[in-house]
Amino acid sequence: MLHRSSIFCSSIFCATLLALTFAGCGDDTKAPGKEAGPAKEAGPAKEAGPAQEAGPAKEAGPAQEAGSCSLATAWTGTIPGGTFAGQGLVWTLSPGGTWVATIAAGTINGTWQLSGTTFKVKDTSSTPTYLACAASDEGVYTVTFSSDCKKVTLKLQSDPCDGRKAYLDGFSPTLK
Repeated sequence: MLHRSSIFCSSIFCATLLALTFAGCGDDTKAPGKEAGPAKEAGPAKEAGPAQEAGPAKEAGPAQEAGSCSLATAWTGTIPGGTFAGQGLVWTLSPGGTWVATIAAGTINGTWQLSGTTFKVKDTSSTPTYLACAASDEGVYTVTFSSDCKKVTLKLQSDPCDGRKAYLDGFSPTLK
């Protein structure tokens, strides 16, 4: 009869103990009253095989860092100029190269890329539609991070879109 506690036994010790307990069960070749021999110890652990090589490198998305700081995250700050000056702006940049800016008046969506400290941005859509710049208008800004990477400042290089220029030139958001 199998003891109830052996049902829950899963370690090597328990397996060995069970093997010793039931050694010879159903085996008519052993002489009656003969005890099972000592348990055999497990052999040495086997070494792992050779390390697997990584697959082919995946193409990276847009650069996300200037130095050791990452731009791909959520930022919050105050719009420095233009129609919406003084209003809060939550700006979320994804690692995939898209961004969403949320202000009281609505949302603006776009694409971005960073090369060194040069930040390039385009609008793709907005709600309401008048908030977005023309899709062909590319803004170029210089990005400067604080030493602790918790604040970033954008400085205009060029941008044909006056609305975006007003909210990005001098924008200094902090990590959200």
